[in-house]
Amino acid sequence: MAEREAVEMLLKEHKAALEAYWAWDEKVKQLLKGRRTQDLTPQDMAAYREAAAGRDEAYDLMRHLEQQLLESLPDDQGA
Repeated sequence: MAEREAVEMLLKEHKAALEAYWAWDEKVKQLLKGRRTQDLTPQDMAAYREAAAGRDEAYDLMRHLEQQLLESLPDDQGA
């Protein structure tokens, strides 16, 4: 039962990371909408860098959690 709870916790953490990724990605899209990075003001560029870094961190966390979920699968899948 503890194993199931651990998997459920990983799934919950993954969902939170996915939602954070989507939120950061939306901020990046809004900052770049109709512009190139060289058109950004210094303040916009700082906001872009923050949003891009947040998006990348959320993506990395998602991938890390996915790997943990894959490792928690039983070796024998009924084969």
